[in-house]
Amino acid sequence: MEERYVGYKNIKLSEEEMALFYTEPELLNLNILENEYLVLQNNKGEVVDKYCFQNGQFRKVLYPTISNKFTKTIKPRNE
Repeated sequence: MEERYVGYKNIKLSEEEMALFYTEPELLNLNILENEYLVLQNNKGEVVDKYCFQNGQFRKVLYPTISNKFTKTIKPRNE
């Protein structure tokens, strides 16, 4: 059955695989497409990091926080 493209992949990695991703991600053979997002999860299913694959490289996805005097700091609660 063919996998449907949704724009992102959730990938659960062991501690060893996670260390390999941060040093040499090409060795993991993740089959990720250009401009596709990658949500890295640990063995427990907790989200550890988020990346976007652009120009042959993984770019970390950063979410800005919004601060003001009425609501203090606003930031995303989930991925």
